[in-house]
Amino acid sequence: LYDVEARVARLRQSLQAAEQHLAQAKRVLNAHAMLNSPVESLPPEILLYIFSLSFEKPFSIFEAEPQMPWLLGQVCRHWRALAWQTPTLW
Repeated sequence: LYDVEARVARLRQSLQAAEQHLAQAKRVLNAHAMLNSPVESLPPEILLYIFSLSFEKPFSIFEAEPQMPWLLGQVCRHWRALAWQTPTLW
């Protein structure tokens, strides 16, 4: 019984160390993510205003070349959701 309790205590210590390591890794990852993509911290209204300035002519699905709403949607999930659910861009 003593051996089992000692093993459980060691496992708990290992688990606690692993949880602390994971928390530190998440903090570092979050800090780097914000440095790599400051545009992600812009409010949606500002980003949509920038989007609206990015194309000159109305969008048409019949054009041979992809137009801005489609191109914006290819950048990342955040931009795709924002561009595709904003009727004024279409």
